[in-house]
Amino acid sequence: MSYVTEHFNDILSQAKNNGMPLDREKGVLREYLQAKILAEIYSKPSSKRFSFIGGTSLRILHGIDRFSEDLDFDNLGLSNDEVEELVQAVIKRFEDEGYEMELKITLREYKKYFEIKFLNILFPLGLAQQEGEKLLIKFDLASTWRYENTQSIAMNSFGFSRYIVTNTLDQKLVQKLCAYVNRKETQPRDLYDVVWLFASGAHLDKDFMVNNNLGDLLEQAKTKFATEGIKRGWEEKLAPFLFRANETQKLAMFGDVLARL
Repeated sequence: MSYVTEHFNDILSQAKNNGMPLDREKGVLREYLQAKILAEIYSKPSSKRFSFIGGTSLRILHGIDRFSEDLDFDNLGLSNDEVEELVQAVIKRFEDEGYEMELKITLREYKKYFEIKFLNILFPLGLAQQEGEKLLIKFDLASTWRYENTQSIAMNSFGFSRYIVTNTLDQKLVQKLCAYVNRKETQPRDLYDVVWLFASGAHLDKDFMVNNNLGDLLEQAKTKFATEGIKRGWEEKLAPFLFRANETQKLAMFGDVLARL
């Protein structure tokens, strides 16, 4: 039996103290496991060549008020074998502590995907209707970005403390805007994150854009928004991830933010 299944009420108490909504218990559980995974990763020397990015980095390191599902990283020089060795070491640590897990690995030219599934954890906590339902945390590692400007930020989450290598907020803003432009199906969380980053004082890192052949990124975003706007149903799609559902109104600010970037 794992720590989570024995001490979930303690985890919920910590979540409440951190201002997290307790009616989203599955989101709290996922974030606890994400923080534990990060603590294990960044206890390894090779993690210095991992830069933690994406929406979950905004949540755990910067306090954005929404849940995020995936762990995204820039690979700063690790080989595929080194990456897999690191992930397998993390999995083994969890299994040694009583967690039941499955791992699926997908390798593409510039990205490596790990699907980490936790077994027999949701149903015992009353978070699943069916006994066999699994909790998925995706671990995505990309080698496409260049000239990252990294920093170390202290993670203090659910009792886990580590210095985490991460890109600057200015570069994360570029990456979020790039995600908005390039997704075949727009995800409203990208718009929300761009608005939040702008409100947090982030600015587009123009050198980072140029070094990654994204000099016209802002114009591409404006063109896409002029064509697509804010679609019906986006607020409903985003709301389950937000701490306060009425914060979906930030989507309406996206066009104004683009004009001010």
